[in-house]
Amino acid sequence: MDDDSAPGRSCHHFSNARNVRFYGPTTFNTVGGNIGILNHHSVAELRVQLRPILDATHDAGDRKICTRGTRNLMLRSITTWANSEVGPNNHLFVLTGCVGSGKTTVSQTISVHFQRGSRLGGSWFFSKQSGNRSKMENCVATLASQLATAVPGTAPCIKQALNSQSQLLDPTTYMHNQTSLSDQLLSLLLTPFKTAFERGDVPNRRLPLIIVVDGLDECEETSQVQVFLTTILGFFQKNPTLPLRFFLATRIDPHIERTYSKEKVVQNDLDSHGSQEEMYIFFEESFSQEVLNRDRVIQAFVKQYGPWPNPHLLRSLSNHTKGSFLLAARMVHYILDEADDNLTPIERLPRALKMELNLDELYMQTFSRHQNLPRFFEIISAITLLIIPLSTSALADFLDISTYRVVHVLQGMQSVIEAPPDDSKPVKFCHASLRAFCRTENRSRQFYVSPAHHLQLAYCCFLQNVRCGPMSSPHERTPANAYSIANCTVHWHSFLEECEEDIASEIESFSKGKGPPSESKGCLDMPFCRRCLFGSSSILDLA
Repeated sequence: MDDDSAPGRSCHHFSNARNVRFYGPTTFNTVGGNIGILNHHSVAELRVQLRPILDATHDAGDRKICTRGTRNLMLRSITTWANSEVGPNNHLFVLTGCVGSGKTTVSQTISVHFQRGSRLGGSWFFSKQSGNRSKMENCVATLASQLATAVPGTAPCIKQALNSQSQLLDPTTYMHNQTSLSDQLLSLLLTPFKTAFERGDVPNRRLPLIIVVDGLDECEETSQVQVFLTTILGFFQKNPTLPLRFFLATRIDPHIERTYSKEKVVQNDLDSHGSQEEMYIFFEESFSQEVLNRDRVIQAFVKQYGPWPNPHLLRSLSNHTKGSFLLAARMVHYILDEADDNLTPIERLPRALKMELNLDELYMQTFSRHQNLPRFFEIISAITLLIIPLSTSALADFLDISTYRVVHVLQGMQSVIEAPPDDSKPVKFCHASLRAFCRTENRSRQFYVSPAHHLQLAYCCFLQNVRCGPMSSPHERTPANAYSIANCTVHWHSFLEECEEDIASEIESFSKGKGPPSESKGCLDMPFCRRCLFGSSSILDLA
């Protein structure tokens, strides 16, 4: 029998019990003087209670890791920090960088690395393109869910907090009380780890556990980011030797930078680490023989003229991208995969070298090539403003457009828009900067997506609700129906709150057909518009 004095192994609680049996892996934890019995079923139940956002973690989707041979200095800097002795001012590593510098790729690489070493406490990737992934309260609950799996000893403390503080997962508390986020962080994440560590229930206690949070600047509420940072920093000031660390990636943001003193964190700028040599390696991998062998035109060229692209062209490409891996990836896509210009990859490469490459120029060039396609602007505007992204067929259903028209628009824009062939996956922008581009008039000019377009989306929701009925059972709803029921009033209120033009004039113009008509429903009628504006607080009431 194990020594009763060993941490976490005491069995005196059952010394007078008979016929006590436990099935499966079981852990005994004492919280507040009460014994808690935890097995893998308890952790699974806790995950259900926490309602984690599954597509926000590093193991969801198909995020890329750093190309072999690139970002070596930065990755070595991060792992050195992660393995160093814990001190009062090194619990947070803040990685900054501009748009397209590769912060998310580094975060993904770090997450995979520490998961393989059983040192990942959790990961979260913010995204304004996905409503659920833009909220801080969802972030903390999802991290707590992962922590309970990585360190089962934290689960009893998390469960006790949920049972004693029912408001911890109530989203309405975040609208009125910023301190609730601090309560959630302490009760569901920081204190449970501290308690488990002090009881000896944290495996591999020699090296700190790492929690990865990417895209802090993508969080909807800057004030919540500030609470997040100040709460964590305050906790570690009181617990300077606790072996828990946070890796945070964000664009340089003055609101975020003002939250912490640079002496209290380890900070590094990704833009200062992108070398031309790493960029050369990226292009060398992107134009590998395996990739080139898929194109018969390239094969024929190489057979007649020799290796392509040669080292001189690879060097020119690496110099042209100015250290941006995002721009480099877009260049590779343009050269190898562009299909609408009747040019060969060999002919596109010198054109790519003449492009004035910044993200806005890239977006303008891509949009300009496709702007005359039927329903182009309507589709792009919907992708920009949707609260949660939809798949290709669901987007077509929602807009009441034939699916082939959506595919026609998207298939030539895959350098900037992800349109997976698997229709279970959503259509979304490749990078969050494209959404900001579309919503900033002086940058996108003729492609500007005005907040007034929320009216069109509210109308699409209304038509879906009329077709399906808001009281229909969930199993009867299509993805477009479900989206419309959940977000109809969201688009309506966004139109009322964000539209800077005269609201009545906007509705009048839309009702007369100036907005894009549906293929089968025709234009919006005035009685509906007037009832929305003057007679109803909720469009759902009209269904």
